[in-house]
This record gives sequence, structure tokens and C-alpha cells, in this order.
Amino acid sequence: MKELLTELDIRLDKTADYESQNIQKIKAAQKQLQEANNPKDKLLPARILVEEFLFYQSDSSLYYADLAVSIARQTGNHTAENQMLSRKAIIYALCGMPWEGKTILDSLCNARTT
Repeated sequence: MKELLTELDIRLDKTADYESQNIQKIKAAQKQLQEANNPKDKLLPARILVEEFLFYQSDSSLYYADLAVSIARQTGNHTAENQMLSRKAIIYALCGMPWEGKTILDSLCNARTT
């Protein structure tokens, strides 16, 4: 037990470093998104931003999830669209709105059966 507490203390001491790394990843992905010349090149940075913001800023994660869904639809990438809709459902669940997530997942299930 003492080893776990020691490890926790070490990780807590590195919180600022973890946040700095996260911000750097976010800025790099945002730059890549802005510099992309076509929708296909925008999809990956949008997806990265969804993941980077997931436990950091939920509203930003939802914004980029919506953007990624829109880009996936533009490019006809149904797999990415479904993945980002599923990710959006998870974001809602983590934000304390599981019914919103369930609605999204139900729509995916209904779309599969039709």
C-alpha cells in the first residue's frame, strides 16, 4: 500500500508536466487542423483533439467530435463517423448526461438494422 501511495505522490508532483504535454499536443493538432488543405487531412487532427480534450475540457471535446463527424460525413468515411458518434456518447456519459449518449448509441443501432 505504501508503494502505491508513493507512486501517487510522484504522479501528483508531475501534474504540471502532464498538463504542459497535453497543451503542447493540443496546440500541435490545432495547427495541423488549420493547415490542412482538404477534409481528409482534417479528420485525424480533429480526432486527436477529441481525445486530448476528453478528460481536460469536455465542451471542447464535444466541439471537435461534432467537427470530426461532419468531416467524416463529407468524406464518406462511415467508420470514422460511427467511431466519433460513439466517442461523443462517451463524452456525454462522462459529463453526467448518459441519456444523451444513449440516444446517440440508439441511433447508431437503429441505423445498422435498417
